[in-house]
Amino acid sequence: MKTQIILFLCLSLPLQVLATEIALFVPRSETAAWQSQIQFAQAAAEDLGIELRVYDANNQSQAMLKQVEQACKQGIDGILFMNYEQVGEQILSIAERYKVPSILYNTGFVSDDFLPRTKYQYWIGSITPNDQKAGSLLAEQLLIKAKAQKLESINMLVINGNMQEVSAQQRNYGLYQYVIHQPHISVVGEVDSGPNWSREEAKSHFLEQFQLNPKINMVWAASDSLALGALEAMKELSIPESSIILGGIDWLPEALEVVKSDVPYVSVGGHFTEAAWGLVLLEDYLKGNDFAAESTQFSSSMYAINNQSIGMFQSFIGDNWQRIDFRALSKANESGKLYHFSITYLLDTYYQNSNILKLTDREVAWLKQHPYLRLAIDNDWPPFEYVDEDKIYQGMAADYIKIIAKRLGIELLPSIDMSWAEVVEASKRRELDIYPALAITPNRKEYLNFTLPYLSFPMLIITNQERHYIADLNSLNGKEVAVVKGYASNELLQENHPEIILYEARNVADALEAVSTGRVAAYVGNIATANYVMTREGYTNLKVAGATPYRFDLSMAVRNDWPVLHSILQKALDSLSEEEKKAIYSRWITVRYEHGVDYNLVWKIVLAALLVLALLSYWTHKLSNLNLKLNNEVTERKQIEQQLRHEKSKIEKLSITDPLTGLFNRRHYNQILPDEIRRAQRAEEWLSFVILDVDYFKQYNDNYGHHNGDSQLISIANTLKTHCHRASDFSFRLGGEEFGLIFSGLSPSQAEKFVEQIRKAIEDLQLEHKYSKASTVLTASFGLVTTNMRAYSMEQLYEAADDALYSAKENGRNQVVSKVME
Repeated sequence: MKTQIILFLCLSLPLQVLATEIALFVPRSETAAWQSQIQFAQAAAEDLGIELRVYDANNQSQAMLKQVEQACKQGIDGILFMNYEQVGEQILSIAERYKVPSILYNTGFVSDDFLPRTKYQYWIGSITPNDQKAGSLLAEQLLIKAKAQKLESINMLVINGNMQEVSAQQRNYGLYQYVIHQPHISVVGEVDSGPNWSREEAKSHFLEQFQLNPKINMVWAASDSLALGALEAMKELSIPESSIILGGIDWLPEALEVVKSDVPYVSVGGHFTEAAWGLVLLEDYLKGNDFAAESTQFSSSMYAINNQSIGMFQSFIGDNWQRIDFRALSKANESGKLYHFSITYLLDTYYQNSNILKLTDREVAWLKQHPYLRLAIDNDWPPFEYVDEDKIYQGMAADYIKIIAKRLGIELLPSIDMSWAEVVEASKRRELDIYPALAITPNRKEYLNFTLPYLSFPMLIITNQERHYIADLNSLNGKEVAVVKGYASNELLQENHPEIILYEARNVADALEAVSTGRVAAYVGNIATANYVMTREGYTNLKVAGATPYRFDLSMAVRNDWPVLHSILQKALDSLSEEEKKAIYSRWITVRYEHGVDYNLVWKIVLAALLVLALLSYWTHKLSNLNLKLNNEVTERKQIEQQLRHEKSKIEKLSITDPLTGLFNRRHYNQILPDEIRRAQRAEEWLSFVILDVDYFKQYNDNYGHHNGDSQLISIANTLKTHCHRASDFSFRLGGEEFGLIFSGLSPSQAEKFVEQIRKAIEDLQLEHKYSKASTVLTASFGLVTTNMRAYSMEQLYEAADDALYSAKENGRNQVVSKVME
């Protein structure tokens, strides 16, 4: 009986108790750098369903050892540890004794022979920064600043961290590996910090060292805290901020503000992501997706931020990282895929041209109190929102809701089994919280707060093919017109056009059926929904017969007793990138809209307009009132034509774009190159054409899979976009793994240097390719032809570039071979 009671109690425990528990050990948690590490890990833990326990050692290595012992004894599922002050192996011994899987992060071991799964079987992997490279990268970036200021000799002050830590030792080693090759750099002073790496300590060191060496014009610091301490000392001594070049490591928020100012400052960082990557590795391992086949030693990339590059990273730093799907970064759904443990991958995937979502403390607290919110949806209103046959909420608004729910870290539950009338009544009773898509009307504003509109479409008149053009809504007076009951169009026509007889349909499909069968004269509603339903239901006898003065602007709406939710929702909408919005629009509107455009109607309208205008010119003196009326008709027809042209241009843009990479496709290449040849001939300037081919890409697809191959093609395409940013630069995907570039205005030597930069940038992506004979990473070969356009044809340029590409491949690949045609 006692056993049964215990079993019952165990089964009655909340599901959260069964979540994976991971311990994260940090030397200190009060600094901004460690706060970023912890918060990024917490964002990952929430996505992965992990309960993360953070242990702060308060800068005491022995305290950290006791914490590890305590956590393992309590039955933790896994640990994330660092080799803080050389106690890493002692931590491994504890984890091994309790058989707890562990991941090393942030600070590694000195010996390269000490590897996971060798001496300690439960040490399953590591992810650490290349601190040596970070030290040299910081020195390199400081030197670039010095060259820009035309400093001939450099007197450097070096402020190290705690030299008992491996990270401080390796950063210092990287510095001297770089300095040894720069004879004009003199290290005139060097000091070490204590365990805290404190700003006050660095300030004191600078004041002391500057008295000894007043010619100091550069400060290399092992952390941003130390560099900022030196900057404070400069202010205290009234030294002009522009006279000394400073730099540190960690990407502290205050340091990045200095980067954006006129102070010559560089910050290197990005390694605060490691604890989160360690969580992904642990979760995969514990769920049976062992990552050993890919590697047991991962490296987090470090990046330098200066005033030129900060814009690229700004949307990522300081975010709450809710937009990142950490589950998608694991091997849970596809065990064979490679990990993308890099900030540049996150920027390309989740942050392109996006705005940072910044919530107040009050808003964050409110969301924690309301993790589940109820959606008031229309279950049959495509393409905006509907419920499919599998009871899944779909549509444009649904796509917006998915992104917003992810970004806010909450669950939004749609009212799937309710009619529209029931939804409206339930929302008035505060039983539903958010309308994902709703037009603003006076009645609705009585109980709802609306965001700014995020979708907008014209409200048009739909008739069957037998009816002629309808000039305006007044032409429908006395006739029966279909509207959907409860929709904004219903309310607008009731209030502003009382002489129209309204047929209140259940939904759009019902309304269009009434028009198709002739039961009603017309349907008034937004063109997007009408076009979608006409295509879905196969109504070939319907057409756009006229315009209305109304637009269909959709907002999200929130119950007005929750103003804080309204503020949160508006911020979430504002944070969406243009790429995210365009992707949603093209998914639901552009492709379908192509079939809904009635171009015969456009020509009929234009011809009718010309005929009417000709008659009016003859009878002007007799029919002045009629002339005014018909002019209004022409204006409305032009509005329709403009709307149709706008949609046509979107379709044309899709026809010249490669759907995978977003680059121009071969069709557009065939259009652009002849135009550029003629333009270059007229301008008498150099024109360059490049063919590049990814090296051994078939072997990559065969071994890593086509899905990963597609991901790498996208990465390469993004690299091309980054470098080809002038108005005269064009980048294309010519087919498969072959890409093309067209650019002008660069001499042969300049063109070769430009293409070499692109080649190196692709190599620097460090996309693993073990099956390439050219390199251990993914690379590309380039054939470049530059010409001053002495009557060469498009075919001749392609042939010359192709020959150069062949030479690049024959000579070992991963190189640029150029030709000049004069």
